[in-house]
Amino acid sequence: MKMMMLGKGLIDGNETGGVAFSRQDGIDHFLIDRAAETMMSESHTTTNHDIIRRWATDRHGRPATVKATEHGDHAGILRIDFGAEDAGLDQIDWDEFFRKFDESDLAFMYQDRTKDGKISRFHKFVSRSSH
Repeated sequence: MKMMMLGKGLIDGNETGGVAFSRQDGIDHFLIDRAAETMMSESHTTTNHDIIRRWATDRHGRPATVKATEHGDHAGILRIDFGAEDAGLDQIDWDEFFRKFDESDLAFMYQDRTKDGKISRFHKFVSRSSH
């Protein structure tokens, strides 16, 4: 039976890693890779400073800015730094972090846990106007 890859898709509302399709004897056959499903989990978006700080510190994250993007007294692109210090980042205090966060009209999109229940570090900064 020859399979034709259809790419990622949705099955019962869940993203699949890939879907392959074939037709044999007038019967449609779908082969579904559900590997991507284990990576999916609910994400949240907030502008609440306390929630953001708690989420980051619970994961040993520190507020930082990308060195190459700093100018004058203003922090550059914001990051949350995890693990060993990164030479390309400058650690900043939470007050400076949230000043830049609010000035840039950002929101914080994050995930608490992966679908399999592990603590997640997934996050990104998004425009408040897009959420």
